[in-house]
Amino acid sequence: EQSQLETLQLNCEFRGERSFPKCSDGEPEQEFVEVAPGRRPGHWLVSVSCADRPGLLSSIARGLLQHGLNLVDARVTTLGLRAEDTFVVNGPELEEPAKREAIAAQLREAVAA
Repeated sequence: EQSQLETLQLNCEFRGERSFPKCSDGEPEQEFVEVAPGRRPGHWLVSVSCADRPGLLSSIARGLLQHGLNLVDARVTTLGLRAEDTFVVNGPELEEPAKREAIAAQLREAVAA
């Protein structure tokens, strides 16, 4: 027996070249941006999941650069029309919760554009 989540994932189908996947409940998959502590002190994981589009990676990189963040490592994955990216970054702005949230908010805007 499949869980509801597994069933929902199996029932997803892509509609349109640059649209979010539409699931059986009719709702598009949402953009997801998270900034969380990394494995090493001073390193942070920036996780992004959204519809892929031309220029997406550039928009994300621009957002990281605007906050003076250094890219330590990156895992960039495209699954169909979906981008699932993780960046390991460091920089002084990440040490303050309010600035971390501002970075995440700016990246959310960048991936939604």
